Amino acid sequence: MSAQTKTDNINTWQRLGSGIHSVVWRAKKSGNSSLGVSSQGQKDACPDPLSDLPNWVAVKVVYNNESAPPHDIVREASILKSVSHRNIISMLEFVCHGPNAPYALYMPLIPLPLAVLLDSPLFTTSPITGPYSAFARPVLRSSQQPGAPSPFAVVAKSLIYQLLLAISYLHSLNPPISHRDVNPGNVLIDSDAAVKLVDFGIAWTELQNQGDMLSNTASAQEYSSTYTSRYRRETPQEMCCQVSTGPHRAPELLFSPPSYIAMAIDLWSLGTTIAQFFTPLQLNPFTTPLSSPTLTAADEVDEVICGPFLIPDMLRKNIDYRATWERKTLFDRERGELGLAWSIFRLRGTPNENTWPSFGSLPDASKVEFRDAIAQPLHMALPHLPMSAELAEDESPISLIDKFLAYPPPSRLAASQALQHPWFSTDLLLPASHPGPDGAVHEKRKHWLTKWKDMTLAALLEPALMRQASKVTQPTTDSMTFGYEQNRPYD
Repeated sequence: MSAQTKTDNINTWQRLGSGIHSVVWRAKKSGNSSLGVSSQGQKDACPDPLSDLPNWVAVKVVYNNESAPPHDIVREASILKSVSHRNIISMLEFVCHGPNAPYALYMPLIPLPLAVLLDSPLFTTSPITGPYSAFARPVLRSSQQPGAPSPFAVVAKSLIYQLLLAISYLHSLNPPISHRDVNPGNVLIDSDAAVKLVDFGIAWTELQNQGDMLSNTASAQEYSSTYTSRYRRETPQEMCCQVSTGPHRAPELLFSPPSYIAMAIDLWSLGTTIAQFFTPLQLNPFTTPLSSPTLTAADEVDEVICGPFLIPDMLRKNIDYRATWERKTLFDRERGELGLAWSIFRLRGTPNENTWPSFGSLPDASKVEFRDAIAQPLHMALPHLPMSAELAEDESPISLIDKFLAYPPPSRLAASQALQHPWFSTDLLLPASHPGPDGAVHEKRKHWLTKWKDMTLAALLEPALMRQASKVTQPTTDSMTFGYEQNRPYD
């Protein structure tokens, strides 16, 4: 057993999820843990699940022999140790228990993934009605008055703004840090309704080529040595193209560039993530027929405008209360990288000398010939856009998305510039103690609100937060309790 750390007094380990290179656990802190649990946390029953969240942590465990470029748990811990921002997940501790042992990264347990919120048919400009609305659980509280902006528009604007704050901060550092995997699954919402950007496992910073920032432990040094001997580290001249998640990948990554502008990758992914607030929702049967194709918002724009809710005929005729809603992505990667490229081109137009002059210089650009497609209006794929008679097109979120989804990477809108977009000049609601982009308290800004219709952002999101907090803190049948003398999942 390794030397005791402040994470040793933790028990009730339960698996939250897993990926290709890591497993994420939730673990409950015991009364004498030094990770921040209140003195009463283990003695008195909490009045609600949100009050119980401080007694839990999330633990990302990576096994040395399962991590391959561009995934690097030591670099991830290094980056998290070096940054501090209200909208970026904090690292409680990074544990290396010895040579060839797994590595564990401790973080606060955040209840609500943005992806879960987006999949709700009630998180829209006009929530669904009819038989399938009966079993849709509320995600927002509302005291809406006629003519006022919908709670959806106000909450969406806040979450998008906070995500922009996180990316703007990372890109402003010296040297800049690029996340390289911005998508709704890596955006969480805490009990105060503050956005938390997570999963820096494939983040890029040129400091990674000057030695790791977290090199004060022998096991971390050994990990870096083993990693370097087994794999070739990325350099600015040889960067990994297999970054970002599926439909959120920037188009240049699909044509094998030896290097690219890492910050521009984040900006494209910001565009697709923001767009996903407004794409259609599709109802999927409990058992999906093998012959049923998966379509995206971009698939619908050739002939007709997307409807806000897409319900297959079989589910219209026969109500299936086990069916689940899914927010469609703007682009489609179900058909592989070429399919993703065509999904992008059919909506944004096939690149040419005018729209993307340098496209032909990408190594794989000449290996396949795409049909000439004319760019389609973005609003055709975004039926849940908040509309206002007083809002000009250049003041709506659609112009923000359009500028992020520019083809030439250097021409994409910077996150810091996006914060000044006219859409954010009114009805911008932020968590009560949230600082602004320049560090000023937001109450001093006239267009920043702490309440909307007498409700805070956390109050508006309370139904979704409470339900997700119950899920992540509720004991399950596969829970495991470990005493100090017993092995953890990473021992």
